[in-house]
Amino acid sequence: MIEVRNLSFSYGRHRVLEDISFTVQDGEVLAVMGMNGSGKSTLISAIDRLRRPESGDVLIDGVPVSGMDRKAIAARIAYLPQRCEAAHLSVFDAVLLGRKPYMGFSAGKEDVSICRDMIHRMRLDHLMFRDLDELSGGELQKVLLARSLVQEPRVMLLDEPTSNLDPHNQYWMMSAVRNMASEKGIAVLAVFHDLNLAMAYADKLLFLKNGRSCCLCTPDKVDSALLKEVYAVNADIAEADGRRFAIIRKEFTL
Repeated sequence: MIEVRNLSFSYGRHRVLEDISFTVQDGEVLAVMGMNGSGKSTLISAIDRLRRPESGDVLIDGVPVSGMDRKAIAARIAYLPQRCEAAHLSVFDAVLLGRKPYMGFSAGKEDVSICRDMIHRMRLDHLMFRDLDELSGGELQKVLLARSLVQEPRVMLLDEPTSNLDPHNQYWMMSAVRNMASEKGIAVLAVFHDLNLAMAYADKLLFLKNGRSCCLCTPDKVDSALLKEVYAVNADIAEADGRRFAIIRKEFTL
Protein backbone atom coordinates (compact mmCIF):
# COMPACT_ATOMS: atom_id res chain seq x y z
CA MET A 1 0.00 0.00 0.00
CA ILE A 2 1.11 3.55 -0.72
CA GLU A 3 -0.15 6.49 1.30
CA VAL A 4 0.42 10.13 0.36
CA ARG A 5 -0.15 12.61 3.18
CA ASN A 6 -0.48 16.36 2.67
CA LEU A 7 2.15 16.50 -0.10
CA SER A 8 3.16 19.99 -1.32
CA PHE A 9 5.81 21.09 -3.82
CA SER A 10 6.99 24.40 -5.30
CA TYR A 11 9.31 25.55 -8.05
CA GLY A 12 10.79 28.57 -6.31
CA ARG A 13 7.83 30.74 -5.37
CA HIS A 14 5.46 28.93 -7.70
CA ARG A 15 3.37 26.38 -5.80
CA VAL A 16 2.72 23.37 -8.04
CA LEU A 17 1.19 20.92 -5.56
CA GLU A 18 -0.83 21.86 -2.50
CA ASP A 19 -1.73 19.46 0.31
CA ILE A 20 -2.34 16.29 -1.77
CA SER A 21 -3.50 13.20 0.13
CA PHE A 22 -4.69 9.77 -1.01
CA THR A 23 -4.15 6.03 -0.54
CA VAL A 24 -3.71 3.26 -3.12
CA GLN A 25 -4.15 -0.30 -1.89
CA ASP A 26 -2.30 -3.37 -3.16
CA GLY A 27 -3.64 -4.35 -6.58
CA GLU A 28 -5.42 -1.04 -7.17
CA VAL A 29 -4.94 1.33 -10.11
CA LEU A 30 -5.28 5.07 -9.45
CA ALA A 31 -5.56 7.35 -12.49
CA VAL A 32 -4.15 10.86 -12.01
CA MET A 33 -6.13 13.27 -14.19
CA GLY A 34 -6.21 16.99 -14.95
CA MET A 35 -5.37 19.65 -17.50
CA ASN A 36 -1.84 20.38 -18.69
CA GLY A 37 0.10 22.10 -15.93
CA SER A 38 -2.14 20.83 -13.13
CA GLY A 39 0.76 19.05 -11.40
CA LYS A 40 0.27 15.43 -12.50
CA SER A 41 3.85 14.64 -13.56
CA THR A 42 5.27 16.63 -10.66
CA LEU A 43 3.20 14.53 -8.25
CA ILE A 44 4.56 11.29 -9.71
CA SER A 45 8.19 12.44 -9.54
CA ALA A 46 7.76 13.82 -6.00
CA ILE A 47 6.46 10.44 -4.81
CA ASP A 48 9.61 8.81 -6.23
CA ARG A 49 11.76 11.51 -4.53
CA LEU A 50 13.15 12.63 -7.88
CA ARG A 51 11.81 15.98 -6.69
CA ARG A 52 11.94 16.64 -2.97
CA PRO A 53 8.55 17.67 -1.57
CA GLU A 54 8.31 20.87 0.43
CA SER A 55 6.13 19.16 3.01
CA GLY A 56 4.13 16.02 3.52
CA ASP A 57 4.92 12.31 3.60
CA VAL A 58 4.86 9.31 1.28
CA LEU A 59 4.67 5.91 2.97
CA ILE A 60 4.93 2.43 1.45
CA ASP A 61 3.53 -0.26 3.70
CA GLY A 62 3.80 2.27 6.52
CA VAL A 63 7.49 3.09 5.92
CA PRO A 64 8.36 6.72 4.94
CA VAL A 65 10.09 6.99 1.57
CA SER A 66 12.00 10.02 2.86
CA GLY A 67 14.11 7.72 5.04
CA MET A 68 15.09 5.37 2.19
CA ASP A 69 18.20 5.54 0.03
CA ARG A 70 17.91 5.28 -3.78
CA LYS A 71 18.51 1.52 -3.82
CA ALA A 72 15.75 0.92 -1.26
CA ILE A 73 13.38 3.16 -3.21
CA ALA A 74 14.22 1.33 -6.46
CA ALA A 75 13.38 -1.99 -4.80
CA ARG A 76 9.91 -0.67 -3.92
CA ILE A 77 9.00 1.88 -6.60
CA ALA A 78 9.18 1.46 -10.38
CA TYR A 79 8.94 4.75 -12.28
CA LEU A 80 8.09 4.94 -15.99
CA PRO A 81 8.70 8.54 -17.10
CA GLN A 82 6.78 10.42 -19.77
CA ARG A 83 9.87 10.68 -21.97
CA CYS A 84 12.92 8.46 -22.23
CA GLU A 85 15.72 8.68 -24.77
CA ALA A 86 16.44 5.47 -26.64
CA ALA A 87 19.98 4.27 -25.93
CA HIS A 88 22.36 2.02 -27.87
CA LEU A 89 21.31 -0.94 -25.73
CA SER A 90 19.54 -4.18 -26.57
CA VAL A 91 15.97 -4.79 -25.46
CA PHE A 92 17.11 -7.64 -23.21
CA ASP A 93 19.82 -5.54 -21.56
CA ALA A 94 17.39 -2.66 -21.08
CA VAL A 95 14.89 -4.92 -19.31
CA LEU A 96 17.69 -6.49 -17.26
CA LEU A 97 18.49 -3.04 -15.84
CA GLY A 98 15.25 -3.34 -13.91
CA ARG A 99 16.90 -6.04 -11.81
CA LYS A 100 19.70 -3.70 -10.71
CA PRO A 101 18.41 -3.26 -7.13
CA TYR A 102 18.80 -7.02 -6.60
CA MET A 103 21.99 -7.81 -8.52
CA GLY A 104 25.58 -7.96 -7.36
CA PHE A 105 28.40 -7.48 -9.88
CA SER A 106 26.55 -9.44 -12.53
CA ALA A 107 23.13 -10.87 -13.30
CA GLY A 108 22.26 -14.26 -11.85
CA LYS A 109 20.23 -17.05 -13.42
CA GLU A 110 17.08 -15.87 -11.60
CA ASP A 111 17.50 -12.33 -12.97
CA VAL A 112 17.89 -13.62 -16.53
CA SER A 113 14.90 -15.95 -16.12
CA ILE A 114 12.67 -13.16 -14.77
CA CYS A 115 13.63 -10.89 -17.68
CA ARG A 116 13.04 -13.54 -20.33
CA ASP A 117 9.65 -14.35 -18.84
CA MET A 118 8.59 -10.68 -18.77
CA ILE A 119 9.80 -10.09 -22.34
CA HIS A 120 7.65 -13.03 -23.40
CA ARG A 121 4.62 -11.79 -21.46
CA MET A 122 4.96 -8.35 -23.05
CA ARG A 123 5.19 -9.98 -26.52
CA LEU A 124 8.67 -8.63 -27.16
CA ASP A 125 10.46 -11.92 -27.98
CA HIS A 126 11.05 -10.90 -31.60
CA LEU A 127 12.75 -7.69 -30.44
CA MET A 128 14.88 -9.18 -27.67
CA PHE A 129 18.25 -8.49 -29.29
CA ARG A 130 17.32 -5.33 -31.21
CA ASP A 131 18.76 -2.01 -30.04
CA LEU A 132 16.40 0.44 -28.37
CA ASP A 133 17.26 3.16 -30.88
CA GLU A 134 15.85 0.93 -33.64
CA LEU A 135 12.41 0.66 -32.02
CA SER A 136 9.26 2.63 -32.62
CA GLY A 137 7.92 4.84 -29.84
CA GLY A 138 5.27 2.27 -28.96
CA GLU A 139 7.74 -0.62 -28.88
CA LEU A 140 10.05 1.39 -26.62
CA GLN A 141 7.12 2.11 -24.29
CA LYS A 142 6.49 -1.63 -23.91
CA VAL A 143 10.17 -2.30 -23.18
CA LEU A 144 10.19 0.35 -20.46
CA LEU A 145 7.08 -1.15 -18.90
CA ALA A 146 8.74 -4.59 -18.94
CA ARG A 147 11.80 -3.08 -17.23
CA SER A 148 9.55 -1.57 -14.55
CA LEU A 149 7.77 -4.86 -13.92
CA VAL A 150 10.95 -6.94 -13.47
CA GLN A 151 11.84 -4.65 -10.56
CA GLU A 152 9.07 -6.52 -8.72
CA PRO A 153 7.99 -3.23 -7.13
CA ARG A 154 5.41 -2.58 -4.47
CA VAL A 155 4.38 0.58 -6.32
CA MET A 156 4.39 1.52 -10.02
CA LEU A 157 4.38 5.14 -11.16
CA LEU A 158 3.42 5.52 -14.84
CA ASP A 159 3.53 8.94 -16.50
CA GLU A 160 1.34 8.74 -19.62
CA PRO A 161 2.19 5.06 -20.28
CA THR A 162 0.09 4.85 -23.47
CA SER A 163 1.08 8.15 -25.09
CA ASN A 164 2.95 6.56 -28.04
CA LEU A 165 0.57 3.67 -28.64
CA ASP A 166 -2.20 3.06 -31.15
CA PRO A 167 -5.69 2.26 -29.75
CA HIS A 168 -5.18 -1.53 -29.87
CA ASN A 169 -1.92 -1.35 -27.95
CA GLN A 170 -3.24 1.28 -25.51
CA TYR A 171 -5.90 -1.12 -24.32
CA TRP A 172 -3.56 -4.11 -24.49
CA MET A 173 -0.96 -2.36 -22.34
CA MET A 174 -3.48 -1.19 -19.75
CA SER A 175 -4.88 -4.73 -19.59
CA ALA A 176 -1.33 -5.95 -18.91
CA VAL A 177 -0.85 -3.33 -16.18
CA ARG A 178 -4.25 -4.14 -14.67
CA ASN A 179 -3.54 -7.89 -14.66
CA MET A 180 -0.03 -7.54 -13.22
CA ALA A 181 -1.28 -5.19 -10.50
CA SER A 182 -3.87 -7.76 -9.43
CA GLU A 183 -1.54 -10.74 -9.77
CA LYS A 184 1.43 -9.23 -7.94
CA GLY A 185 -0.43 -6.94 -5.53
CA ILE A 186 1.17 -3.78 -6.98
CA ALA A 187 -0.29 -0.36 -6.21
CA VAL A 188 -0.33 1.58 -9.52
CA LEU A 189 -0.48 5.34 -10.07
CA ALA A 190 -0.83 6.31 -13.73
CA VAL A 191 -1.10 9.75 -15.32
CA PHE A 192 -3.65 9.84 -18.14
CA HIS A 193 -4.98 12.35 -20.65
CA ASP A 194 -7.41 9.82 -22.16
CA LEU A 195 -10.38 9.98 -19.81
CA ASN A 196 -12.14 6.97 -21.30
CA LEU A 197 -9.04 4.78 -21.01
CA ALA A 198 -8.70 5.81 -17.36
CA MET A 199 -12.35 5.09 -16.64
CA ALA A 200 -12.01 1.65 -18.25
CA TYR A 201 -9.02 0.48 -16.19
CA ALA A 202 -8.69 2.54 -13.00
CA ASP A 203 -10.31 1.70 -9.68
CA LYS A 204 -10.17 5.36 -8.64
CA LEU A 205 -9.49 8.68 -10.35
CA LEU A 206 -7.71 11.62 -8.72
CA PHE A 207 -8.53 14.89 -10.48
CA LEU A 208 -6.04 17.75 -9.98
CA LYS A 209 -6.82 21.39 -10.66
CA ASN A 210 -4.20 24.11 -10.18
CA GLY A 211 -2.10 21.77 -8.06
CA ARG A 212 -4.91 20.85 -5.68
CA SER A 213 -7.01 17.72 -5.34
CA CYS A 214 -10.32 18.58 -6.96
CA CYS A 215 -11.95 15.16 -6.62
CA LEU A 216 -11.04 11.56 -5.74
CA CYS A 217 -13.72 9.18 -6.95
CA THR A 218 -14.55 5.87 -8.60
CA PRO A 219 -15.34 5.82 -12.36
CA ASP A 220 -19.09 5.59 -11.72
CA LYS A 221 -19.01 8.98 -9.97
CA VAL A 222 -17.52 10.88 -12.93
CA ASP A 223 -20.19 13.19 -14.31
CA SER A 224 -20.65 16.19 -16.58
CA ALA A 225 -20.37 18.71 -13.74
CA LEU A 226 -16.98 17.31 -12.65
CA LEU A 227 -15.59 17.39 -16.20
CA LYS A 228 -16.81 20.95 -16.61
CA GLU A 229 -15.03 21.97 -13.41
CA VAL A 230 -11.75 20.17 -14.17
CA TYR A 231 -11.43 20.53 -17.94
CA ALA A 232 -13.73 23.46 -18.77
CA VAL A 233 -15.58 21.35 -21.35
CA ASN A 234 -19.18 20.36 -21.88
CA ALA A 235 -19.47 16.58 -21.86
CA ASP A 236 -22.07 13.85 -21.71
CA ILE A 237 -21.64 10.53 -19.93
CA ALA A 238 -22.85 7.47 -21.86
CA GLU A 239 -22.94 3.77 -21.01
CA ALA A 240 -22.39 0.71 -23.22
CA ASP A 241 -21.56 -2.91 -22.38
CA GLY A 242 -21.45 -2.04 -18.71
CA ARG A 243 -18.86 0.72 -19.20
CA ARG A 244 -19.11 4.48 -18.92
CA PHE A 245 -17.76 6.87 -21.54
CA ALA A 246 -17.28 10.62 -21.67
CA ILE A 247 -18.35 12.30 -24.90
CA ILE A 248 -16.88 15.78 -25.27
CA ARG A 249 -19.02 18.22 -27.23
CA LYS A 250 -17.21 20.04 -30.03
CA GLU A 251 -18.03 23.65 -29.15
CA PHE A 252 -14.71 25.45 -29.53
CA THR A 253 -13.98 28.28 -31.96
CA LEU A 254 -10.63 29.81 -32.87
